Amino acid sequence: MLKSCTLIISLLMLAACEAPVAKKQEEGLVFRAPNAFQEKQAQLTYASEIQMADRSYVESVLLQVFNAEGTSAATYIQSDIYQKVEFGGACDFYAPSDLSATTIEFPREQCFTGMGVVQNLNNNPMRYSLTTKVCERLVNDTARMDVIKAKIFPDNKWAAPTAASIQKAWSLFFPIEQADSAIVDDLKAISNVSSGTEDAWKNIVLTMCVSPEWQVL
Repeated sequence: MLKSCTLIISLLMLAACEAPVAKKQEEGLVFRAPNAFQEKQAQLTYASEIQMADRSYVESVLLQVFNAEGTSAATYIQSDIYQKVEFGGACDFYAPSDLSATTIEFPREQCFTGMGVVQNLNNNPMRYSLTTKVCERLVNDTARMDVIKAKIFPDNKWAAPTAASIQKAWSLFFPIEQADSAIVDDLKAISNVSSGTEDAWKNIVLTMCVSPEWQVL
């Protein structure tokens, strides 16, 4: 059910962006996605001019939210986020080292995939795809979702999503701002296409995790 929910969300986003806004305006149509949350996400997902946080920030948020430091999840977060040029490039070939000209002073800063110049941190489809890949692995990892459960529910037991519990989950990715009522309602509605309470929370956390919004500067 998790994959089907992801597919539904992705298809809705793609459908929302299928026709150029200008063409719709010429035809007298008003562009609206199926709901407020999906509309906002569609606009963010496919707006390449938006400036995004760098690879270090994205990696650190995922490590913190899922308590993944020192776990196997940290390995694929590094390989699929930190080492990918879509998150801003990997290093500067010309940065001097105090050790020697042929020695990498900071191993994690090595030049992955041959990219030497740090790119502008723009939103792009590949970045979104890589984030989705990592988020899907995280929510399908029982140990990582147990971490989320403990952060949302004091009794460490899954319960049906409520406005309060969704706000707690939201704060893991968006610590400064609260979700507005329309977003809360849309996230609660995910329960209707989920096979049970635990599955609903997987889908809710996945939806927030893949959102480009928490990466926007």
